[in-house]
Amino acid sequence: MPQSMTYKGNSVIYFRGDASKKIYILQSGRVVLKREELESAQEVQENIQTGEFFFFFFSLGKYDRDEDAIVVSDAQVVVFTVEEFEQLMATNPRIGIKMLKVFS
Repeated sequence: MPQSMTYKGNSVIYFRGDASKKIYILQSGRVVLKREELESAQEVQENIQTGEFFFFFFSLGKYDRDEDAIVVSDAQVVVFTVEEFEQLMATNPRIGIKMLKVFS
């Protein structure tokens, strides 16, 4: 069963290089993903919007994280295991279609 977690502002959900099988959905608050651009070595920031999944590509592929997830303001996040996420996709294919549209 997915867990709802509360994170305080200025905390870290995960660090670049961590191994994990967790997938996250932002329910409220503000989270920023920070990573280093491979070609330029410049830091890139991506704001996560409410309702967005983050870190699911790497979890599904069983790769280490390539970014830091920083909580900018207090956030409520739903945390799934890979198995829970796969069950969600199997029972609600509309979510998978929506995700494919966003990433295509």
